[in-house]
Amino acid sequence: MWRRLLPLVVVVTVLVAGINVPSHATANGGNNAAGNGHCGFAMFPEVVFVSQTTTEVSGPSNSDGDGFFEPCETLQSDITVMNVGDTETPVSVLFSTVTPNVTIVGDVEKLIDSLAPGQSANIQFTFKLEPTFTPGTTIEVYLFISYTLPTAGKSAKNIFANGPVSRLSGPTYTVPTGCPLTPGGTPDCTTTACGASAVLQNCRVSLNITGQTLLGNTCGFPNYAGDLVLTAVLTNTSTQPISDVFVQVAGLGYPDGTPTGVIVATPNPHRLLTADGATCSSGGQAGADQSTVDGQVPIGSNTPIGTLNPGESRTLTFRIALPAIRRLRFFVNVFGVGGTTCPVALNEGQAPGPVMATTMSLEGPAFGFEVLRDKGRLTVEPLASGTAMPGTPSGRRR
Repeated sequence: MWRRLLPLVVVVTVLVAGINVPSHATANGGNNAAGNGHCGFAMFPEVVFVSQTTTEVSGPSNSDGDGFFEPCETLQSDITVMNVGDTETPVSVLFSTVTPNVTIVGDVEKLIDSLAPGQSANIQFTFKLEPTFTPGTTIEVYLFISYTLPTAGKSAKNIFANGPVSRLSGPTYTVPTGCPLTPGGTPDCTTTACGASAVLQNCRVSLNITGQTLLGNTCGFPNYAGDLVLTAVLTNTSTQPISDVFVQVAGLGYPDGTPTGVIVATPNPHRLLTADGATCSSGGQAGADQSTVDGQVPIGSNTPIGTLNPGESRTLTFRIALPAIRRLRFFVNVFGVGGTTCPVALNEGQAPGPVMATTMSLEGPAFGFEVLRDKGRLTVEPLASGTAMPGTPSGRRR
């Protein structure tokens, strides 16, 4: 397990139920009153669980922050472990629970490169209570702590060199759950984590086209002439996290002669193939959502856009099936959980000239890009100022 081990060592795995300080260990790292020799006992490390604090993860999609642990909420345990032995050791801590409808989020194992005698370390594990979790159920958490022991001189007490060794009389720690009571005494388990709705986030993000290419023809002739693949960078420009992010098509088609209008081609319209559930014969038009960075299998990797923390960016791929290689317009809105809905833009700035890496949102309720056919190549430009597209985005997933 460990890469930096001295020769002749044994990895010990201990399933701990709480603090178990060896009889020879003291506050000074395990030295006895004489200060040397340990009365003939060998020197070795021992790492134990010390304490934990479990709290709600902040953010409306994670919890409502009321201090009660309810279904749909995401919790985090801050755990302290300590080396109460005599020698330094690397440490592995595995987090486990068998409580029904509890899901571990992220890593189940945390590594500590080195823990000296008397030294403690803090690690965090995150877990989610599923919507089907029964309020009032006590969560039982088990920690598996692994560290290294020298093989020689195993005469000291409490050396468990033949691991895994269990000293378990119960879970390492428990987490109570429940819901607040209404004035009438009825549990109220309502939480934003179960019903937080996505809102328009255009005022909190930037969406910049950084690349474009004609690549393949997913839907094939004669209905489609090829695929336009746009690479874009979506950035959270606000000071708050945005979770469950998705991009929604507001308009996709040919220009209609007005500054921002769109004509939907018939019988074969443009289709955003990276939109959720889109095919060559359905979806991918206005109202379609793309919640992945590059589409679903087999178009893309099915990787969610997920959560964007302040300043964080995500590279997105938009693959559009083209009925013809000619000028088109592509409008999108960005939705996610966090904050109140953004106001519809009325008079936003426009980037001058052809734009590759810096596009600006246009007037109206969507980010807009105009793709031009110019001497055999495609060039992405921001739309000119003009009348906003009709309609107001609903923010509802379709």
